[in-house]
Amino acid sequence: MIFRYAWIILLFLSASNAHGQDSDALAASRELLAVRGVDESYFQFLQDGQAISDDEWETVYRILFAFDDLRKAGMYRFVHTRISWDELSETPETLRAALFSIRGTVTSIQKVALSNEEADRFQMENVFLLQLALPEDRTATVISKSIPRDWPTAENSPLSLTVSTTAMFLKVGDTQSATVWLTDSMAWHPQNAAESPSLGDALIRLGRWNVDVNLVHQLRHGDPLTPADRTLFYQMLHTVRSLPNQQWQEAVPSEVNRFQIAELLKNARQQVGKLYTIQGVARRCVRIEIQDADIRAMYGLDHYFEVEVFVPLPTRLLLKDPVQNVEVEYQTYPFVFCLTELPAEMKAGPDIRTDVQVAGTYFKLWAFRNQLLENQAPAGERRFQKAPLLIGKSLQLVSNAPATGSNWMLFVGSAFVISLLLVGWVLVRNERFDRKLREQRLQLPDALPEISDEPESSTQ
Repeated sequence: MIFRYAWIILLFLSASNAHGQDSDALAASRELLAVRGVDESYFQFLQDGQAISDDEWETVYRILFAFDDLRKAGMYRFVHTRISWDELSETPETLRAALFSIRGTVTSIQKVALSNEEADRFQMENVFLLQLALPEDRTATVISKSIPRDWPTAENSPLSLTVSTTAMFLKVGDTQSATVWLTDSMAWHPQNAAESPSLGDALIRLGRWNVDVNLVHQLRHGDPLTPADRTLFYQMLHTVRSLPNQQWQEAVPSEVNRFQIAELLKNARQQVGKLYTIQGVARRCVRIEIQDADIRAMYGLDHYFEVEVFVPLPTRLLLKDPVQNVEVEYQTYPFVFCLTELPAEMKAGPDIRTDVQVAGTYFKLWAFRNQLLENQAPAGERRFQKAPLLIGKSLQLVSNAPATGSNWMLFVGSAFVISLLLVGWVLVRNERFDRKLREQRLQLPDALPEISDEPESSTQ
């Protein structure tokens, strides 16, 4: 068994180094299925040219059960670089178990329940039979282990849900343009409110940007980044980086610091995907290297920048410290931005003070270790700060920023000094005027000169 897994890994690396050679990818996925007990004999039960029959469900369930291992082995490396529909239709037996990326529109959903014995064996209670409309008037039946939670539950009702998935080709269906596929999940990219009125504009915008909005429900707000957040985080980072600059600038709001801090902290789930433009003082800016090989390969990302921006609040914010059981007052609050790039003039470092303006889309309420809080805590105790985490492209340096952060105290001090100088100048001026007036009173003549009744001439 160990040697067979080692051979799969070699094929896995071969496919990667050869830019995903399809033959190696197919061999690797078939070998992994064989390790999980789905050998060539199970493919012999498949009959092309017809819908799924009773004899074929055992093969379907076994392959779906093996999808977790495919994911762990790096399934993205086994995906074929292109789909040849003619080849699928004419010689389907040569491409069984091949993985492809497909995109289409779900038109109907049917829930299929497993028997009690099957549910125990394959660790799933039901699967979903989805009918997809594909480009070029093709259709597909996709059998999935799960569907997005916000999808309609009524079976066979007319639908139009925009989706994508990495699916395994199984067979040709009841027509030459129909194919049958297997997958463990569906990515949902809603294009308008008709797909789900409850989503809201922010999530629909993410769907149009090709983000899988179903992953939003997996976010764990108030925690550090978790494995459940991982896929959506890098997907959004990749999406924002890929957007044309003009499209990004047209999407982000022009108004600065238009937010309610209480909403960002207490109603984080309703904030995901919303866009904000923030101006404040960057106190920390560090480059984060991406070590995960699958993320680097799938999205072409090898780093991003994490920037902490302290933003002035229009009114004071009182938050209760659960450890000390005391209320803490905030006049500024940190926002954390994960950016795909920085301007050349931006100075990075763990301790900076730079006025910036930065736009981003809300990702989650993030908990990160706060060095200042830990310095005030007992030795060795970790203390976390909760802050909005947003994903954006880049930032702008602001040379004429309003009084924010580190400049606020300078502004107040300067205003105080100027006020003192102004009061002093007024007092000195009044004293001089009073003294001059007293002198003039001492020199008043005994009688005023006579006033002429004739008007003054208007010409010389």
